[in-house]
Amino acid sequence: MKKLLVILVLLLFSCSKEEPKLEVFSGEAFAFQLDTTWELNSSARIKGFKLLEIEENYTGAVDYKVSLYSPANDTINDVDFGEMQYQDEEDNAELVIDVQIELDSTFKSGDYKLEYIVSDKNKSDIDTLAIDFKLEAY
Repeated sequence: MKKLLVILVLLLFSCSKEEPKLEVFSGEAFAFQLDTTWELNSSARIKGFKLLEIEENYTGAVDYKVSLYSPANDTINDVDFGEMQYQDEEDNAELVIDVQIELDSTFKSGDYKLEYIVSDKNKSDIDTLAIDFKLEAY
């Protein structure tokens, strides 16, 4: 009987829940022309960041950076960046990054790319997401 109890306890501990992996997903980007400039709007969703349970609430935080790549593969780092925090009674956390950038008249029509780089502040986990979009003059 003791052996059976020991085996059951070992099975319970070995089947512990694995932490989810940080994931940036469902990205979209679009731009429209304003006179001589462009307005770029983009968003991406984040899940799988580590949640800490504090006084019956779950909290988590991520840092993000967004880089822009031109058709000539020139890179503009950190066109947007920041920290996002989650706090709720639910542990099914998901965050949305919304980016709005004005591009001046030096940006010409062509195929561009945005890259989201997200890092979890509570564990060493990083994920990236690249989103292609076009600037098309009317």
